[in-house]
Amino acid sequence: MRMTSSADQIIASTEFMMSHPELHHYTDLRGLEGIVRTNTLWATHFRDLNDREEVIHFKEPLKTALSEMLSRRDISPSQRDTLDRFGGISRIAADLVENLYRNTFEGSAGYSSAQPFIVSFCTHADDRAYEREHGLLSQWRGYGGDGGYCLVFDTVGLCKIFKHELDHYSLIYGSIDAVKYFKRDADLPVEFSQFMEVFNAHIFWFLEGKLGPEPEEPTSRFLRLAPLFKHQGFWEEREARLVVIPGTEVFRDYVRAEHPGIDLPLPKEIRTRQDGRQYISLFEGLKDRLPIKRVIVGPSKTQQNNLKMAWDILDSGVKITASETPFIGR
Repeated sequence: MRMTSSADQIIASTEFMMSHPELHHYTDLRGLEGIVRTNTLWATHFRDLNDREEVIHFKEPLKTALSEMLSRRDISPSQRDTLDRFGGISRIAADLVENLYRNTFEGSAGYSSAQPFIVSFCTHADDRAYEREHGLLSQWRGYGGDGGYCLVFDTVGLCKIFKHELDHYSLIYGSIDAVKYFKRDADLPVEFSQFMEVFNAHIFWFLEGKLGPEPEEPTSRFLRLAPLFKHQGFWEEREARLVVIPGTEVFRDYVRAEHPGIDLPLPKEIRTRQDGRQYISLFEGLKDRLPIKRVIVGPSKTQQNNLKMAWDILDSGVKITASETPFIGR
């Protein structure tokens, strides 16, 4: 596994940027003020997100899909013998997936070299124009009577400044992409088929006692895909995620050992909020302003006061509108 840079990293596909020209980030007054005043976004550690099983959701469907894929392959007698020694197809599939998680997201020695931090957005993909202009009711409900705010970011602009992070800091991976939703009793989404084919190929190289080319490729693909895998119950959010995996000092030591004399960029500091949640701050020191196109002030019994506070916080060039959704909360 190696650190990435904007030179060899596609932040977001052209298709994604064209399909999602705007990304909506819902927050409260404190969040709005913090983002605007500091010109930063906080990416939260995946274990501290609202759904505490984030990223881990991928584990069980991956075991099932891998086992089924192995079962469909033509297996030679020697390969069958190797499978039997390791407990059969289901057992080896489960062990491989568990080992993949242990070596990445479930690293036991503090923060391993594969801990994703996430900033969440709603894309409003396939929603009506009303939701894009006035926000999603389920998001406004989360802010009760005090109301909330929706910062609408320009997707291309956000991708552009994200390249700054990849150029100036020690990051293993960074991207912006749409979340993939799944049913527990269904096959993996089509987006994961290429990863499965690569993973499957490496398993059969192993069964033949061979070392396939690019042995790190399945792990790298896994790191890119797992943070985008989410339960279908959250589909209404049409979520997109900015995912960043920072390089740790342990990882930097590994790179130095493999490449003596290499000039490494600075690591990202992992910080802790007052509530104990861990995060990293993105875009610190950036001269350009965050690409905020407009801000929607959510419906609430204090909406007019919330509008005034938004005007006090935001630059005059940012458009501010009031959601017309008839919801006042508690």
